[in-house]
Amino acid sequence: MQPRNVIISMLLCLVGMVFPMGMAHALEPDIPDWMQLGGSRSQVAWAASVHAKEGVKCIACHGEGSEPLSSLKEAEKPQAWDRDEVSRIEPKKRKEYDALCARCHQGAVENFYRTFHGKHALLGKQNIPTCSYCHLGHEAALSAQMNPLHADTLGRVCAGCHGGSSEQERQVMALNLAGSGTGKTLYGKDQFGLGALRIGHLIDGFYLALIALVIGFLVFYIYLDLPVALRERRASPATKPHIRHLTTGQRVQHVVLALSFITLAMSGFAVKYPDSAYADWLVALVGGADNRSLIHRLAAIAFVGNAYIHFMYYLLTRRNMANILLSRQDLQDAWQDVRFRLGLGQRPAGSGKYHWLQKLEYWAGVIGLNVVLVTGLLMWFFEWTLSYFPYQVFKYAQWIHGWEAILATLTIILLHGYSTMLNPRVFPMDWSWITGKKTEERRGSTSGD
Repeated sequence: MQPRNVIISMLLCLVGMVFPMGMAHALEPDIPDWMQLGGSRSQVAWAASVHAKEGVKCIACHGEGSEPLSSLKEAEKPQAWDRDEVSRIEPKKRKEYDALCARCHQGAVENFYRTFHGKHALLGKQNIPTCSYCHLGHEAALSAQMNPLHADTLGRVCAGCHGGSSEQERQVMALNLAGSGTGKTLYGKDQFGLGALRIGHLIDGFYLALIALVIGFLVFYIYLDLPVALRERRASPATKPHIRHLTTGQRVQHVVLALSFITLAMSGFAVKYPDSAYADWLVALVGGADNRSLIHRLAAIAFVGNAYIHFMYYLLTRRNMANILLSRQDLQDAWQDVRFRLGLGQRPAGSGKYHWLQKLEYWAGVIGLNVVLVTGLLMWFFEWTLSYFPYQVFKYAQWIHGWEAILATLTIILLHGYSTMLNPRVFPMDWSWITGKKTEERRGSTSGD
Protein backbone atom coordinates (compact mmCIF):
# COMPACT_ATOMS: atom_id res chain seq x y z
CA MET A 1 0.00 0.00 0.00
CA GLN A 2 1.25 3.41 -0.89
CA PRO A 3 2.29 5.70 1.96
CA ARG A 4 -0.39 8.17 0.97
CA ASN A 5 -3.16 5.56 1.26
CA VAL A 6 -1.87 4.46 4.66
CA ILE A 7 -2.00 8.02 5.97
CA ILE A 8 -5.56 8.53 4.63
CA SER A 9 -6.73 5.25 6.18
CA MET A 10 -5.27 6.19 9.56
CA LEU A 11 -6.96 9.59 9.43
CA LEU A 12 -10.31 8.02 8.56
CA CYS A 13 -10.02 5.57 11.46
CA LEU A 14 -9.19 8.38 13.83
CA VAL A 15 -12.17 10.43 12.63
CA GLY A 16 -14.41 7.37 12.89
CA MET A 17 -13.34 6.89 16.49
CA VAL A 18 -13.63 10.50 17.57
CA PHE A 19 -16.82 11.50 15.76
CA PRO A 20 -19.15 8.84 17.27
CA MET A 21 -17.80 9.62 20.73
CA GLY A 22 -18.51 13.29 20.19
CA MET A 23 -21.97 12.56 18.87
CA ALA A 24 -22.70 10.25 21.78
CA HIS A 25 -21.64 12.93 24.22
CA ALA A 26 -23.71 15.55 22.44
CA LEU A 27 -26.82 13.34 22.43
CA GLU A 28 -26.37 12.07 26.00
CA PRO A 29 -29.56 12.69 28.06
CA ASP A 30 -29.55 14.56 31.33
CA ILE A 31 -29.25 11.52 33.58
CA PRO A 32 -30.63 12.21 37.09
CA ASP A 33 -28.44 11.59 40.08
CA TRP A 34 -30.47 8.57 41.14
CA MET A 35 -29.86 6.77 37.81
CA GLN A 36 -26.13 7.28 38.17
CA LEU A 37 -26.43 5.70 41.61
CA GLY A 38 -28.26 2.66 40.29
CA GLY A 39 -31.89 3.74 40.79
CA SER A 40 -34.85 1.93 42.38
CA ARG A 41 -38.55 1.34 41.86
CA SER A 42 -39.60 4.58 43.59
CA GLN A 43 -36.89 6.54 41.82
CA VAL A 44 -38.36 5.47 38.50
CA ALA A 45 -41.76 6.60 39.78
CA TRP A 46 -40.26 9.92 40.81
CA ALA A 47 -39.15 10.56 37.24
CA ALA A 48 -42.83 10.66 36.21
CA SER A 49 -44.01 12.50 39.31
CA VAL A 50 -45.24 16.05 39.70
CA HIS A 51 -42.15 16.78 41.81
CA ALA A 52 -39.89 15.82 38.92
CA LYS A 53 -41.91 17.91 36.50
CA GLU A 54 -41.60 20.89 38.85
CA GLY A 55 -37.85 20.42 39.12
CA VAL A 56 -37.86 19.21 42.73
CA LYS A 57 -34.88 16.87 42.96
CA CYS A 58 -34.12 14.06 45.36
CA ILE A 59 -31.90 16.20 47.53
CA ALA A 60 -34.79 18.60 48.33
CA CYS A 61 -36.52 15.88 50.34
CA HIS A 62 -33.80 13.43 51.28
CA GLY A 63 -31.16 16.05 52.08
CA GLU A 64 -27.42 15.95 52.39
CA GLY A 65 -25.30 15.69 55.46
CA SER A 66 -25.47 19.41 56.19
CA GLU A 67 -29.21 19.73 55.51
CA PRO A 68 -31.74 19.96 58.38
CA LEU A 69 -33.51 17.01 56.80
CA SER A 70 -30.50 14.78 57.16
CA SER A 71 -32.30 13.15 60.08
CA LEU A 72 -34.35 11.35 57.46
CA LYS A 73 -31.24 9.39 56.60
CA GLU A 74 -31.45 7.88 60.04
CA ALA A 75 -35.14 7.11 59.58
CA GLU A 76 -36.64 4.97 56.86
CA LYS A 77 -35.95 6.76 53.59
CA PRO A 78 -38.99 6.79 51.30
CA GLN A 79 -37.13 5.13 48.43
CA ALA A 80 -39.28 2.02 48.12
CA TRP A 81 -42.68 3.20 49.30
CA ASP A 82 -45.96 1.81 48.15
CA ARG A 83 -49.36 2.25 49.73
CA ASP A 84 -48.96 -0.81 51.94
CA GLU A 85 -45.54 0.20 53.16
CA VAL A 86 -46.49 3.77 53.94
CA SER A 87 -49.24 2.62 56.32
CA ARG A 88 -46.61 0.90 58.44
CA ILE A 89 -44.34 3.89 58.97
CA GLU A 90 -43.76 4.57 62.64
CA PRO A 91 -45.51 7.69 64.03
CA LYS A 92 -42.20 9.35 64.88
CA LYS A 93 -40.93 8.94 61.33
CA ARG A 94 -44.30 10.01 59.93
CA LYS A 95 -44.04 13.34 61.76
CA GLU A 96 -40.69 13.92 60.10
CA TYR A 97 -42.18 13.28 56.67
CA ASP A 98 -45.18 15.53 57.39
CA ALA A 99 -42.87 18.32 58.54
CA LEU A 100 -40.99 17.86 55.29
CA CYS A 101 -44.17 18.32 53.24
CA ALA A 102 -45.09 21.44 55.22
CA ARG A 103 -41.91 23.22 54.14
CA CYS A 104 -43.25 23.67 50.61
CA HIS A 105 -46.98 23.05 51.00
CA GLN A 106 -47.92 25.40 53.85
CA GLY A 107 -51.26 26.32 52.24
CA ALA A 108 -52.24 22.68 51.94
CA VAL A 109 -51.21 22.07 55.55
CA GLU A 110 -53.36 24.97 56.78
CA ASN A 111 -56.32 23.60 54.85
CA PHE A 112 -55.67 20.11 56.26
CA TYR A 113 -55.96 21.43 59.81
CA ARG A 114 -59.43 22.74 58.98
CA THR A 115 -60.59 19.23 58.03
CA PHE A 116 -61.99 16.57 60.33
CA HIS A 117 -58.70 14.64 60.13
CA GLY A 118 -56.63 17.75 60.78
CA LYS A 119 -58.56 18.88 63.84
CA HIS A 120 -58.16 15.51 65.50
CA ALA A 121 -54.49 15.45 64.54
CA LEU A 122 -54.06 18.78 66.38
CA LEU A 123 -55.69 17.21 69.44
CA GLY A 124 -53.03 14.51 69.38
CA LYS A 125 -54.87 11.45 68.05
CA GLN A 126 -52.32 8.87 66.93
CA ASN A 127 -54.44 7.04 64.35
CA ILE A 128 -55.35 10.10 62.28
CA PRO A 129 -54.08 10.14 58.66
CA THR A 130 -51.79 13.04 57.83
CA CYS A 131 -49.92 14.03 54.66
CA SER A 132 -47.85 10.89 54.29
CA TYR A 133 -50.83 8.54 54.57
CA CYS A 134 -52.18 9.58 51.18
CA HIS A 135 -49.28 11.44 49.51
CA LEU A 136 -46.19 9.35 48.90
CA GLY A 137 -44.14 12.13 47.36
CA HIS A 138 -43.31 10.20 44.19
CA GLU A 139 -46.80 10.05 42.69
CA ALA A 140 -47.81 11.68 39.43
CA ALA A 141 -49.83 14.87 39.19
CA LEU A 142 -53.42 14.72 40.47
CA SER A 143 -54.65 14.99 36.88
CA ALA A 144 -52.89 11.74 35.94
CA GLN A 145 -54.93 8.54 35.99
CA MET A 146 -52.02 6.68 37.60
CA ASN A 147 -52.27 8.87 40.72
CA PRO A 148 -54.42 7.09 43.36
CA LEU A 149 -55.80 10.50 44.35
CA HIS A 150 -57.15 11.15 40.86
CA ALA A 151 -60.82 12.15 40.91
CA ASP A 152 -61.94 8.79 39.47
CA THR A 153 -60.10 6.74 42.08
CA LEU A 154 -59.96 8.99 45.15
CA GLY A 155 -62.99 7.23 46.61
CA ARG A 156 -61.02 4.00 46.76
CA VAL A 157 -58.41 5.67 48.96
CA CYS A 158 -61.11 6.91 51.36
CA ALA A 159 -62.85 3.52 51.34
CA GLY A 160 -59.58 1.83 52.19
CA CYS A 161 -59.95 3.08 55.77
CA HIS A 162 -63.61 4.04 56.05
CA GLY A 163 -65.45 1.69 53.71
CA GLY A 164 -66.64 -0.83 56.25
CA SER A 165 -65.77 -4.46 56.74
CA SER A 166 -66.86 -5.95 53.42
CA GLU A 167 -65.63 -5.40 49.89
CA GLN A 168 -69.16 -4.51 48.77
CA GLU A 169 -69.38 -1.72 51.36
CA ARG A 170 -66.02 -0.36 50.26
CA GLN A 171 -67.14 -0.37 46.64
CA VAL A 172 -70.29 1.57 47.53
CA MET A 173 -68.26 4.32 49.19
CA ALA A 174 -65.60 4.32 46.47
CA LEU A 175 -68.27 4.81 43.82
CA ASN A 176 -70.10 7.50 45.78
CA LEU A 177 -66.93 9.53 46.38
CA ALA A 178 -65.62 9.19 42.82
CA GLY A 179 -65.56 12.46 40.91
CA SER A 180 -63.99 15.86 41.22
CA GLY A 181 -66.36 17.07 43.96
CA THR A 182 -64.67 15.05 46.72
CA GLY A 183 -61.22 16.43 46.00
CA LYS A 184 -62.52 19.99 45.73
CA THR A 185 -64.26 19.67 49.10
CA LEU A 186 -61.06 18.29 50.62
CA TYR A 187 -59.27 21.40 49.41
CA GLY A 188 -61.84 23.69 51.01
CA LYS A 189 -64.09 24.50 48.03
CA ASP A 190 -67.85 24.51 48.62
CA GLN A 191 -69.48 22.48 45.86
CA PHE A 192 -73.05 23.74 45.99
CA GLY A 193 -74.60 27.15 45.44
CA LEU A 194 -75.31 29.77 42.82
CA GLY A 195 -72.29 31.52 41.38
CA ALA A 196 -70.17 33.03 44.12
CA LEU A 197 -72.94 32.43 46.69
CA ARG A 198 -72.31 29.03 48.25
CA ILE A 199 -74.51 27.07 50.66
CA GLY A 200 -71.74 27.36 53.22
CA HIS A 201 -72.07 31.15 53.01
CA LEU A 202 -75.82 30.84 53.65
CA ILE A 203 -75.23 28.60 56.68
CA ASP A 204 -72.67 30.98 58.15
CA GLY A 205 -74.79 34.04 57.38
CA PHE A 206 -77.94 32.50 58.85
CA TYR A 207 -76.29 31.56 62.16
CA LEU A 208 -74.42 34.84 62.49
CA ALA A 209 -77.70 36.72 62.02
CA LEU A 210 -79.56 34.36 64.39
CA ILE A 211 -76.93 34.67 67.10
CA ALA A 212 -76.90 38.45 66.77
CA LEU A 213 -80.72 38.57 66.94
CA VAL A 214 -81.16 36.14 69.85
CA ILE A 215 -78.26 37.32 71.98
CA GLY A 216 -79.01 40.95 71.17
CA PHE A 217 -82.63 40.55 72.30
CA LEU A 218 -81.61 38.75 75.49
CA VAL A 219 -79.09 41.43 76.41
CA PHE A 220 -81.71 44.09 75.68
CA TYR A 221 -84.36 42.32 77.79
CA ILE A 222 -82.03 41.70 80.73
CA TYR A 223 -80.92 45.34 80.58
CA LEU A 224 -84.59 46.39 80.88
CA ASP A 225 -85.53 43.76 83.47
CA LEU A 226 -82.63 44.21 85.90
CA PRO A 227 -83.68 47.60 87.37
CA VAL A 228 -87.29 46.35 87.67
CA ALA A 229 -86.10 43.22 89.49
CA LEU A 230 -83.93 45.31 91.86
CA ARG A 231 -86.90 47.53 92.74
CA GLU A 232 -89.06 44.50 93.43
CA ARG A 233 -86.36 43.01 95.63
CA ARG A 234 -86.06 46.17 97.71
CA ALA A 235 -89.82 46.56 97.98
CA SER A 236 -90.41 42.97 99.10
CA PRO A 237 -87.21 41.52 100.57
CA ALA A 238 -88.99 38.94 102.72
CA THR A 239 -89.06 35.37 101.54
CA LYS A 240 -92.36 34.38 100.00
CA PRO A 241 -94.14 31.08 100.73
CA HIS A 242 -92.90 28.10 98.74
CA ILE A 243 -95.01 26.27 96.17
CA ARG A 244 -94.60 22.92 94.44
CA HIS A 245 -92.64 23.32 91.20
CA LEU A 246 -90.62 20.26 90.08
CA THR A 247 -91.36 16.58 90.71
CA THR A 248 -88.59 14.16 91.66
CA GLY A 249 -88.51 12.79 88.11
CA GLN A 250 -88.23 16.28 86.64
CA ARG A 251 -85.37 17.14 88.99
CA VAL A 252 -83.48 13.99 87.96
CA GLN A 253 -84.06 14.85 84.32
CA HIS A 254 -82.79 18.39 84.93
CA VAL A 255 -79.57 17.14 86.55
CA VAL A 256 -78.90 14.68 83.71
CA LEU A 257 -79.68 17.39 81.16
CA ALA A 258 -77.37 19.91 82.81
CA LEU A 259 -74.44 17.55 83.30
CA SER A 260 -74.66 16.05 79.81
CA PHE A 261 -74.99 19.47 78.15
CA ILE A 262 -72.00 20.90 80.03
CA THR A 263 -69.94 17.81 79.14
CA LEU A 264 -70.96 18.06 75.47
CA ALA A 265 -70.08 21.74 75.31
CA MET A 266 -66.70 21.35 77.00
CA SER A 267 -65.63 18.33 74.98
CA GLY A 268 -67.11 19.64 71.73
CA PHE A 269 -65.45 23.05 71.77
CA ALA A 270 -62.09 21.32 72.16
CA VAL A 271 -62.42 19.84 68.65
CA LYS A 272 -64.10 23.00 67.34
CA TYR A 273 -60.98 24.97 68.34
CA PRO A 274 -58.28 22.26 68.49
CA ASP A 275 -55.29 24.61 68.36
CA SER A 276 -56.37 26.58 71.44
CA ALA A 277 -54.87 26.42 74.93
CA TYR A 278 -58.31 25.29 76.16
CA ALA A 279 -58.21 22.22 73.89
CA ASP A 280 -54.72 21.32 75.17
CA TRP A 281 -55.94 21.66 78.76
CA LEU A 282 -59.07 19.55 78.24
CA VAL A 283 -57.30 16.74 76.36
CA ALA A 284 -54.68 16.58 79.11
CA LEU A 285 -57.43 16.59 81.75
CA VAL A 286 -59.31 13.60 80.30
CA GLY A 287 -56.18 11.64 79.45
CA GLY A 288 -55.97 11.96 75.67
CA ALA A 289 -57.84 12.76 72.49
CA ASP A 290 -59.44 9.31 72.26
CA ASN A 291 -60.94 9.74 75.72
CA ARG A 292 -62.31 13.12 74.68
CA SER A 293 -64.13 11.49 71.77
CA LEU A 294 -65.52 8.74 73.99
CA ILE A 295 -66.72 11.20 76.64
CA HIS A 296 -68.38 13.39 74.01
CA ARG A 297 -70.32 10.46 72.56
CA LEU A 298 -71.38 9.10 75.95
CA ALA A 299 -72.61 12.58 76.91
CA ALA A 300 -74.53 12.76 73.61
CA ILE A 301 -76.27 9.46 74.38
CA ALA A 302 -77.22 10.68 77.86
CA PHE A 303 -78.38 14.08 76.56
CA VAL A 304 -80.56 12.75 73.73
CA GLY A 305 -81.84 9.75 75.69
CA ASN A 306 -82.87 11.94 78.61
CA ALA A 307 -84.62 14.39 76.29
CA TYR A 308 -86.63 11.72 74.47
CA ILE A 309 -87.65 10.04 77.72
CA HIS A 310 -88.97 13.46 78.73
CA PHE A 311 -90.83 13.90 75.42
CA MET A 312 -92.33 10.40 75.50
CA TYR A 313 -93.55 10.90 79.07
CA TYR A 314 -95.48 14.03 78.10
CA LEU A 315 -96.78 12.50 74.87
CA LEU A 316 -98.03 9.33 76.56
CA THR A 317 -99.47 10.91 79.68
CA ARG A 318 -100.44 14.29 78.20
CA ARG A 319 -99.77 15.64 81.68
CA ASN A 320 -99.70 19.44 81.91
CA MET A 321 -98.80 19.76 78.23
CA ALA A 322 -100.84 22.93 77.91
CA ASN A 323 -98.59 24.64 80.46
CA ILE A 324 -95.53 24.50 78.20
CA LEU A 325 -97.09 24.99 74.76
CA LEU A 326 -96.53 28.35 73.10
CA SER A 327 -99.66 30.30 72.28
CA ARG A 328 -100.79 33.66 70.93
CA GLN A 329 -101.17 34.78 74.53
CA ASP A 330 -97.42 34.33 75.06
CA LEU A 331 -96.74 36.71 72.17
CA GLN A 332 -99.08 39.27 73.72
CA ASP A 333 -97.43 38.77 77.13
CA ALA A 334 -93.98 39.32 75.63
CA TRP A 335 -95.08 42.58 74.03
CA GLN A 336 -96.74 43.74 77.27
CA ASP A 337 -93.63 42.87 79.33
CA VAL A 338 -91.29 44.77 77.04
CA ARG A 339 -93.61 47.80 77.04
CA PHE A 340 -93.78 47.74 80.84
CA ARG A 341 -89.98 47.60 81.18
CA LEU A 342 -89.69 50.50 78.73
CA GLY A 343 -92.05 52.54 80.89
CA LEU A 344 -94.83 52.44 78.31
CA GLY A 345 -97.18 50.16 80.23
CA GLN A 346 -98.69 50.28 83.70
CA ARG A 347 -98.15 46.63 84.61
CA PRO A 348 -96.28 43.54 83.39
CA ALA A 349 -98.03 40.62 81.80
CA GLY A 350 -99.60 38.01 84.00
CA SER A 351 -97.99 34.57 84.07
CA GLY A 352 -99.16 31.01 84.32
CA LYS A 353 -96.95 28.22 85.62
CA TYR A 354 -94.26 29.11 83.08
CA HIS A 355 -93.22 32.56 81.90
CA TRP A 356 -93.30 33.23 78.15
CA LEU A 357 -89.50 33.54 78.13
CA GLN A 358 -89.17 30.12 79.76
CA LYS A 359 -91.42 28.60 77.10
CA LEU A 360 -89.36 30.25 74.39
CA GLU A 361 -86.18 28.84 75.90
CA TYR A 362 -87.73 25.38 76.16
CA TRP A 363 -88.88 25.16 72.54
CA ALA A 364 -85.67 26.69 71.23
CA GLY A 365 -83.93 23.87 73.09
CA VAL A 366 -86.22 21.29 71.49
CA ILE A 367 -85.38 22.56 67.99
CA GLY A 368 -81.67 22.83 68.76
CA LEU A 369 -81.61 19.32 70.22
CA ASN A 370 -82.94 17.79 67.02
CA VAL A 371 -80.60 19.85 64.83
CA VAL A 372 -77.51 18.68 66.74
CA LEU A 373 -78.93 15.15 66.84
CA VAL A 374 -79.28 14.88 63.05
CA THR A 375 -75.94 16.52 62.27
CA GLY A 376 -74.22 14.58 65.04
CA LEU A 377 -75.49 11.26 63.68
CA LEU A 378 -74.26 12.17 60.19
CA MET A 379 -70.78 12.71 61.66
CA TRP A 380 -70.83 9.77 64.08
CA PHE A 381 -71.91 7.31 61.36
CA PHE A 382 -69.78 8.99 58.74
CA GLU A 383 -69.14 5.73 56.87
CA TRP A 384 -72.84 5.54 56.02
CA THR A 385 -72.92 9.28 55.26
CA LEU A 386 -69.97 9.08 52.87
CA SER A 387 -71.47 6.05 51.14
CA TYR A 388 -74.67 7.82 50.11
CA PHE A 389 -74.07 11.58 50.22
CA PRO A 390 -71.41 13.88 48.75
CA TYR A 391 -68.56 14.65 51.11
CA GLN A 392 -69.77 18.25 51.09
CA VAL A 393 -72.88 17.18 53.04
CA PHE A 394 -70.61 15.90 55.80
CA LYS A 395 -68.92 19.32 55.87
CA TYR A 396 -72.29 21.07 56.11
CA ALA A 397 -73.19 18.83 59.06
CA GLN A 398 -69.96 19.89 60.78
CA TRP A 399 -70.66 23.58 60.24
CA ILE A 400 -74.28 23.42 61.43
CA HIS A 401 -73.36 21.27 64.44
CA GLY A 402 -70.69 23.75 65.51
CA TRP A 403 -72.86 26.83 64.98
CA GLU A 404 -75.78 25.28 66.87
CA ALA A 405 -73.49 24.46 69.78
CA ILE A 406 -72.29 28.08 69.94
CA LEU A 407 -75.86 29.42 69.82
CA ALA A 408 -77.10 27.00 72.49
CA THR A 409 -74.17 27.65 74.84
CA LEU A 410 -74.47 31.43 74.60
CA THR A 411 -78.23 31.27 75.17
CA ILE A 412 -77.93 28.98 78.19
CA ILE A 413 -75.20 31.08 79.79
CA LEU A 414 -77.03 34.35 79.24
CA LEU A 415 -80.73 33.52 79.65
CA HIS A 416 -80.66 30.55 82.01
CA GLY A 417 -77.77 31.99 83.98
CA TYR A 418 -79.65 35.25 84.52
CA SER A 419 -83.07 33.77 85.26
CA THR A 420 -81.86 31.11 87.75
CA MET A 421 -78.88 32.79 89.43
CA LEU A 422 -78.17 36.44 88.68
CA ASN A 423 -81.77 37.65 88.67
CA PRO A 424 -82.21 39.69 91.90
CA ARG A 425 -85.56 37.96 92.46
CA VAL A 426 -83.82 34.60 93.04
CA PHE A 427 -80.20 35.57 93.76
CA PRO A 428 -77.93 33.76 94.54
CA MET A 429 -79.85 30.82 93.00
CA ASP A 430 -83.27 29.38 92.34
CA TRP A 431 -82.97 26.21 94.43
CA SER A 432 -86.01 24.49 92.94
CA TRP A 433 -83.75 22.17 90.92
CA ILE A 434 -82.76 20.63 94.28
CA THR A 435 -85.76 21.19 96.57
CA GLY A 436 -88.53 20.85 94.00
CA LYS A 437 -90.01 24.08 95.28
CA LYS A 438 -89.51 27.68 94.34
CA THR A 439 -90.28 31.03 95.84
CA GLU A 440 -93.68 32.36 94.78
CA GLU A 441 -93.18 34.53 91.73
CA ARG A 442 -93.37 38.27 92.09
CA ARG A 443 -95.11 40.18 89.33
CA GLY A 444 -92.95 40.39 86.24
CA SER A 445 -90.62 37.63 87.40
CA THR A 446 -88.68 35.52 84.93
CA SER A 447 -87.28 33.16 87.55
CA GLY A 448 -87.77 29.44 87.64
CA ASP A 449 -86.59 26.44 85.70
